Amino acid sequence: MISAHCNLYLLGSSNSPASASQVAGIAEVTENLVTNDNSPNVPEAIDRLFNDIANINRESMAEMSDTQIEEIAVNLWNWALTKRGGFHINEEQKTKIHYVACKLLSMCEASFASEQGIQRLIMMNTKIGKGWLDVGNFLIADECFQAAEVSLEQLYTKLIQRSSPETDLTLEKMAVEKDHFRVLSYQAESAVFQGDFQRASMCVLQCKDMLVKLPEMISYLHELCWNFGSETQKNNKYEESSFWLSQSYDIGKMDKDSTDPETLAKVLRLLATNYLDWDDTKYYDKALNAINLANKEHLNSTGLFLKMKILLRGETSNEELLEAVMEILHLDMPLDFCLNIAKLLMDHESGSNCQPKGHPDRCILYGEPLLRGANKAAARGKAAALVGTAALGRNSRTGDPWSFSAWEFPSLSNCHLKRCPDSCILYGEPLHRGASTTSALTKPAVLATCGAPSPLKLLVSHQTGRQLTAELMIWLHNILWRKAASSFEVQNYADALHWYYYSLKFYSPSEMDVDFAKLQRNMACCYLNLQQLDKAKEAVAEAERHDPRNIFTQFYVFKIAVMEGNSERALQAIITLEYVLTDEESEDNDVIAERGSSIMLLSLAAQFALENGQQIVAEKALEYLAQRSEDQEQVLTATKCLIHLVFPKIAEMPESEDKMKEMDRLLTCLNRAFVKLSQPYGEEAFSLESRANEAQWFRKMAWNLAVQSDKDPVIMREFFILSYKMSQLCPSDKVILIARKTCLLMAVAVDLEQGRKAPTTFEQTMFLSRALEEIHKCNEIWNLLKEAGDFSNDSCEKLLLLYEFEVRAKLNDPSLESFLEPVWELPHLECKTFETIAIIAMETPAHYPSIALKALKKALLLYKKEESIDISQYSKCMHNLINLSVPDGASSIELCPLEEVWGFFEDALSHISRTKDYPEMEILWLMIKSWNTGVLMFSKSKYVSAEKWCGLALRFLDHLTSFKGSYETQMNMLYSQLVEALNSNKGPVFHEHGYWSKTD
Repeated sequence: MISAHCNLYLLGSSNSPASASQVAGIAEVTENLVTNDNSPNVPEAIDRLFNDIANINRESMAEMSDTQIEEIAVNLWNWALTKRGGFHINEEQKTKIHYVACKLLSMCEASFASEQGIQRLIMMNTKIGKGWLDVGNFLIADECFQAAEVSLEQLYTKLIQRSSPETDLTLEKMAVEKDHFRVLSYQAESAVFQGDFQRASMCVLQCKDMLVKLPEMISYLHELCWNFGSETQKNNKYEESSFWLSQSYDIGKMDKDSTDPETLAKVLRLLATNYLDWDDTKYYDKALNAINLANKEHLNSTGLFLKMKILLRGETSNEELLEAVMEILHLDMPLDFCLNIAKLLMDHESGSNCQPKGHPDRCILYGEPLLRGANKAAARGKAAALVGTAALGRNSRTGDPWSFSAWEFPSLSNCHLKRCPDSCILYGEPLHRGASTTSALTKPAVLATCGAPSPLKLLVSHQTGRQLTAELMIWLHNILWRKAASSFEVQNYADALHWYYYSLKFYSPSEMDVDFAKLQRNMACCYLNLQQLDKAKEAVAEAERHDPRNIFTQFYVFKIAVMEGNSERALQAIITLEYVLTDEESEDNDVIAERGSSIMLLSLAAQFALENGQQIVAEKALEYLAQRSEDQEQVLTATKCLIHLVFPKIAEMPESEDKMKEMDRLLTCLNRAFVKLSQPYGEEAFSLESRANEAQWFRKMAWNLAVQSDKDPVIMREFFILSYKMSQLCPSDKVILIARKTCLLMAVAVDLEQGRKAPTTFEQTMFLSRALEEIHKCNEIWNLLKEAGDFSNDSCEKLLLLYEFEVRAKLNDPSLESFLEPVWELPHLECKTFETIAIIAMETPAHYPSIALKALKKALLLYKKEESIDISQYSKCMHNLINLSVPDGASSIELCPLEEVWGFFEDALSHISRTKDYPEMEILWLMIKSWNTGVLMFSKSKYVSAEKWCGLALRFLDHLTSFKGSYETQMNMLYSQLVEALNSNKGPVFHEHGYWSKTD
């Protein structure tokens, strides 16, 4: 439950007093939203709340107590957080609801006194401000952030004034500073969006000063400044962009462990580009320094190309230019890059004015005299030629398949397809990724044979019917596929299709192989991005015909089925995909070398299915992902998503086989999540908190699923045990200990019930032994709880006692008597507990009549000690005690002497005499029992005892009402005959009809 409070005022709202209808409307609208959230009027209700709250204060709501106002606010806050079904609300509407809730909570004065209340206030204002920031309402966002800052100051003051251990106080101060850092960063973001550079820079510089104490936030602030820099650079705000990128670089350098050199180089390259676009004359030196520093941090082709571009913008000497060229050649850069550099130099040469400067000078480079004094344009042309020639020469020596002139490519493509937005998930597949391919591409013999011909010449040769060797075919396909891949990466899918089409022309019907299926899949990917579904289907059908077991083939089958809304086909593709992944006999899929790539497809499939409204398909993909992935975070995320999708359905499903299947599926995934959570994390400091949070969520979900399984005790037990296991990964506070105890008690109850119903002795022993282990664990938890607080009203101890006694009794434990010795002396046990012990002692297969007798005596004694005896319960206890002491019929075992049993009857008669509430059926039973005992004594020639017991029966007869007439005449007659026979010693007068039961 959220109980945070804050003072927020809608910017620009009036201070006019609220009307009675507005105040009443707050409660009414809130109730309607919470109870009828499927109403189409939800947006209007939210707007009404948002508009009315501006004119409402505590005085206008004087008729409501703080508790009522807080309840309204909490309901609003939680409703906005948990809104799932019915009418969907967007982020702005959710933020409005949170804003109203915060305003209402700010009216409750008691919430400002405690540190916890202020912390919640900070949390709410920060969250609401971020919400307004995300939807573009920067003014209200700033207001919320200012309120959060005020609360942070109040909290910091309270911490200073409170006397606490230095360690605890330091940690709490750090938490406050971290919250302050977050608020400042949000304020900076808001200021950037509003174009307030001065305020944004002040906030970021404050954050930068705080990084000494918060080193874990370095990476966050570094990325934030990068985002500011790139955004302002797009808007041509070069001065601001330069500041943000400089800050990003400075901050990134503070922690080289979290910021790799490649990222720092990326920042510096953008900074150099920014200087170049700002004023390439004024800031030339800064741009050059930035790119040199970037290349020092991490050298790559982009940095070298940008450096060359900067050099060409300035008054660069020929020596500097040639030095840069030599650097590129010495670094052995790829041919494609070298040709781009050559093209850049030549383009710049054609656009330069050939104005001779300086004096003639000569420089010898690779034996070639290069005139430096003629003009720079000529020097650049020479440099371009040098780069191109050297690169092509080096390329011929290494056998690189790209050894053709860059200006031949346009002749291969004379038409262009329409370009469509990017919607592809996978990039195209390369041809031959194995070692054999590399060998084929770099064999000197191949190049010696073919003379490294251009692709154009090969195409002409093929069209004229000339037979090409296998090595040349592989070499050509790789060239075409790489060109297609380059076009694909820049989202020029039509151009990529051209290159793939040329490759397709080289396949004959007799040469269709796995690579042909790859080609069809790559073409399908391009067609999908161009939204040409029919052509994509044709390509995938060809791929499936030649390589049906390939996981990429099945993924494209799945994707097209989802796009067509064919759930059955998509589901079958997911099942086939999972089968291929788990088939131990299947060969590698060429394209895929690691298991992670396979799992990646399942993750993408789940995402794609959800985006297209295919929930059942997404559930299956998530299920397989949770079961097959080895990645800890991936398993947990997949299981969470699956539960979020399936749990609402289960709650509404009637008891059926389908519901059981869904439960089994979730149980399997939850067990998998537990296995992953049990594995150690890499970063120990982070792992404990992270694992505890994850385990807490899964623990609660397992509990909820157990509650949903109340009709299936076996599944319910599994979920409770799983919830118990998850709780063991959480901190052992009081709440967690109580949860563990409850889970174990529920599991014990199920195991006991299964043990009672077990058809074989072996199964019964298994269930009961398992229950005994759980009882011992629960006892340990119970002992910890008793040390932590007062649990006098908790029945756990009694339940554990009864459970353990039943298990031991049914297992015929020889130490059962020893186990019960301390139990008889426990002062807090109730009558019902002893009566239950008696019942358990006589339940099959247990048979402990002496224990049952002792327990019933203890229960009877407790009843008699009560100030007000419950006659109904007392009579039942007396019934069981006498029935156990004097069994029906003759018995060779005497559990209790008749003299003691006589006392039981007398005690019952005493209570019958004192109350009219004693059940008449119980009086009748006592009468019949005493009479039959007298008959039994007479049959054993114990005439005095017989007369005594029969006389006792007549005393019970006197207390009967409705049944008295049915027995009085016959009993008096038989009793008279008994007395007469005794006086005259005539012998027995009773026969078999002298015995009575309640059915006579």
